[in-house]
Amino acid sequence: MTILKTRIAVFILLFGLCFNNLFSQGAITTKLTAADSVMTDVTKSVYKNLETRKFYSVQMSANQSGEKNVYEVNGKKVSKMTYNKYYSKWKNMVTCKPCILESYDENDILISKGIQYTDCSVGFRITYYPNKKIKLIAHYKENDTGNWKNA
Repeated sequence: MTILKTRIAVFILLFGLCFNNLFSQGAITTKLTAADSVMTDVTKSVYKNLETRKFYSVQMSANQSGEKNVYEVNGKKVSKMTYNKYYSKWKNMVTCKPCILESYDENDILISKGIQYTDCSVGFRITYYPNKKIKLIAHYKENDTGNWKNA
């Protein structure tokens, strides 16, 4: 190591020790304001009066095997009634232009909630753990023009 690199490394080390010492003794303080303690409402949006719709985030298939229809959800054979429960909510995503879409798994556990335009997030999105605690909060670009042709 050159003399210059050694001196820089020693300076950084001493500066770090000095800074930590000043901070711990209260010579350097951080002033928090009331604005720092205010939680931001992540659900605010340029879109007004959006309808909330339910959607099942599952894989579905309906096939004919001879004379009999075979229905599957997430790779498991299910009754027509169970299949229709999930399929009936499919149009909620397709016709969401925009809306607040709540996505559930096959056990009716909320996976995510957010503003969408069909299958595209366009505003807040909150993703949840299976225990209903928040996993992720995101905010996607919003379309404040109202023109969805090239969005």
